[in-house]
Amino acid sequence: MKRRFISPRRIRGSLFYFIPQKMKIHFPNQSQTVETAENARLSDIIREHIGEVLPMPCGGGGTCGKCTVQLASGETVRACRTYVDRDMTVILPRIPIRHQLIQTRFSPELLENADTWERLHPDADSQGSGGYSLAFDLGTTTLAAALIQEKTILATVSRPNPQAPYGADVISRIQYGTRHPAQLAELQSALLKAVLEMTHELFETTPALKLKREEAPSSVAETEKMLFASVRRLVFAGNTTIEQTLAGIDLSSLAAFPFTPSEDLKSLGFAGDPCWNGMFSCFRPETRIFLFPVMGAFVGGDITAGLLALRPEETEYTETSEKTLEKTDAKRCEILLDLGTNGEIVLETPSGRIACATAAGP
Repeated sequence: MKRRFISPRRIRGSLFYFIPQKMKIHFPNQSQTVETAENARLSDIIREHIGEVLPMPCGGGGTCGKCTVQLASGETVRACRTYVDRDMTVILPRIPIRHQLIQTRFSPELLENADTWERLHPDADSQGSGGYSLAFDLGTTTLAAALIQEKTILATVSRPNPQAPYGADVISRIQYGTRHPAQLAELQSALLKAVLEMTHELFETTPALKLKREEAPSSVAETEKMLFASVRRLVFAGNTTIEQTLAGIDLSSLAAFPFTPSEDLKSLGFAGDPCWNGMFSCFRPETRIFLFPVMGAFVGGDITAGLLALRPEETEYTETSEKTLEKTDAKRCEILLDLGTNGEIVLETPSGRIACATAAGP
């Protein structure tokens, strides 16, 4: 269905504008009927009024066909390219989303000899005071989070990245986020909502909240508020696109040559800083917020976090006459691979590190 625009018409020399009418959209599977303005996009209506987010791996460009819905007439249309011009009945597909978090043991000892790296050790105000840290791995497809007290991981949660319907990869999301400031805000809002919901999930596992839920359900909200206030730091690691989106930073520099991260990404400070616009107001204003530094437009903070956690061994090699490598006094090469949707690779050489990225999924 082509997009239809309201246009002025002349009747006997006078100029009239037709006022947009309200259209009724019925969703039988959800037992809901909503009213919307004429020429509203169907995918937006479904998301805003029904709460369903259709998959749009192409970022709403109309090329992937994943957001197809059926009308009562039997016609199938792409929701991202359909603009409402009449009353209609829309049958939404049932799309189950399955995900699983595979957990491996974290070894704090890996960081102990990282003398050339900045480490996030518990500071004085969190030791012995019940202070928490929240660590988030912001993946293109999956989000994961951990609740940490000193060096102990208390709980972990994961969920699909809510930005997936706006594009299956970082390129699609950059395109979506640069079309209009409101669309960047939409991407940011989806991510922030997920971060706060995952924080609630993590706190559900704490003994304090479990006890309150059993003994005094009416005080659960107050206990949760206290837990939020006890968070000392939030740490985020993700690709460059998702880190800039989290901070609400314009993505234009990632969309065109020379493809550089924004300078605004370098320092974001505390939860109470004006740059966050109250987005983390449920935490204390002095709560520290860390975003792992990125190396380039498509080599992000997640691979930086990997380098910090798994620093290459100081084993040394040299080349023999048979062109093979054996242990001697020259440093060997190491490779670190991050096989996510946005795949990254870092090569450690005797003269330094080289990094690059490629699409490894979805």
